[in-house]
Amino acid sequence: MLGSEQKAGNKNYFITYKDAYYVIKSEAIMSKMKLYFVIAVTVFELMQSTAKAQTKMSTDSLLHVVKEAYIYGYPVEQSYRMYVTIPDNTGQTHRLYNHFSYADKLAVAANNNSAKVSAYKKTRNRGGAGPNNDTPYFGSLLDLSEEPLVLSIPDFGSRYFSFQFIDFYNRNLYYIGSSFGDTTAAKYLLIGPNWKGKIPDGLRPVHFKDNHLNLFGRVLVEDDSVDIKNIVALQHQASLTALSKYPAEENKYAGIDNPDLPSYYENIDSFFTNLTHALQLSPAPSQDKSVLKKLSFLGIGTARGFSWNNYDAATRQRIHQTLLQTDSLLDAEGASGDVDFGNGWQRTNPKVGNWGTDYWDEALYIKHGFYAGHTQTEAFYIIPKSREGYGFFKGDHKYKVHFAKDSFPPLKEKGFWSMTAYEIPGYFLLPNPSHRAAIRDRTKNLKYNADGSLDIYLQADSPGKDKESNWLPITKGESTVTFRVYLPKQELLNGTYRLPPIQTIE
Repeated sequence: MLGSEQKAGNKNYFITYKDAYYVIKSEAIMSKMKLYFVIAVTVFELMQSTAKAQTKMSTDSLLHVVKEAYIYGYPVEQSYRMYVTIPDNTGQTHRLYNHFSYADKLAVAANNNSAKVSAYKKTRNRGGAGPNNDTPYFGSLLDLSEEPLVLSIPDFGSRYFSFQFIDFYNRNLYYIGSSFGDTTAAKYLLIGPNWKGKIPDGLRPVHFKDNHLNLFGRVLVEDDSVDIKNIVALQHQASLTALSKYPAEENKYAGIDNPDLPSYYENIDSFFTNLTHALQLSPAPSQDKSVLKKLSFLGIGTARGFSWNNYDAATRQRIHQTLLQTDSLLDAEGASGDVDFGNGWQRTNPKVGNWGTDYWDEALYIKHGFYAGHTQTEAFYIIPKSREGYGFFKGDHKYKVHFAKDSFPPLKEKGFWSMTAYEIPGYFLLPNPSHRAAIRDRTKNLKYNADGSLDIYLQADSPGKDKESNWLPITKGESTVTFRVYLPKQELLNGTYRLPPIQTIE
């Protein structure tokens, strides 16, 4: 309550609230305090009413919201993990932003995948599953909050390349590359939502609605053994430069580190804390309003935030168990939403890269390590229909894929196809004596038949010296393949084209 009183010849003003009494000596101060008091009481009462609504929620309803929060928030929380944690074996003391890091080599099979399994258990994410063996990765975490960045790219000539921009919500926001049909050297200005400056001449502007993004670069290797050196040289000609440092520090700019971002915590009980930090750094898209309203019952996305102290010991334990159970549900089920592609094949979910409100399928894909998936017009993947709970191939059998002369996948200019073998479970590259992880349409020394057709052999042992050029080794255990098509034509996108079936030859 606001009021005034006369005491000892002086007029005092007072505020009472919740049995507390506050005396204010100045009328001027009192007039300002009225506004602040009304605002403060309104906020407090709103928080109180939210807390009361929460206490009225049944435990079962509360746990249902916890499950929904984990499914919705898992991809966003994992994006935050990638954004703020320091990569292994880099020597960095802080996460570096606005500067490219380079793989400088193609993904290879590990002699022992126990380290990857250990990392998965620690991070709750099968990071690195299903690696691409066609393009060595490079990329950067972008922070556009202070100023724009100049992206300089070299002339990639006839080879496929792409720069893919992704937000925390696993939406592909933009592409620069071969899909534009322009492979000449160019310079782009990457602009965040709040910058209002003048765009310098010679820079192509690209506007984003978020300041915090992931940038992935890919350049096709024409031949594994020789061309990788050329690719590495081209990669290192790509650069990021803060606009205020351009052009003086082009190709010299060291980026920025940001030690002030809240840390990511691996423990599953820190999930809500991590998610809150992610939502604060990268505001949710408008399409998520409905689910965020539900999550507000947990304090997520609100001023009060989530607190374990709001619950008694028994409820805290049930929340903890619900988080673990939901994580196990995602782990147990393979990435879903795949579409039948005929001849024993299925193609990956068409929503990859543009999930909308399909939070379950998105969480599954991120859980199984398939981050940075392409928009289908850029690339998509085709896989064999696996036997229930197993891979497609058994190592005691031999298989073949036969492409007739005119049955190769229809691709746009600079597009390519490849077939990569993976072990099951885990979806990691296969160790093999030939050190070949993939066969692609650019693979050197492929032997075509006299009629222009092509046979690819899939088996654990050599098919014979005369066929080894066309041999993609699989394991004697369980394995599968992924058939990638980059820059697919419409016949691939609409399913008019069909891959030939995988034949069992022995």
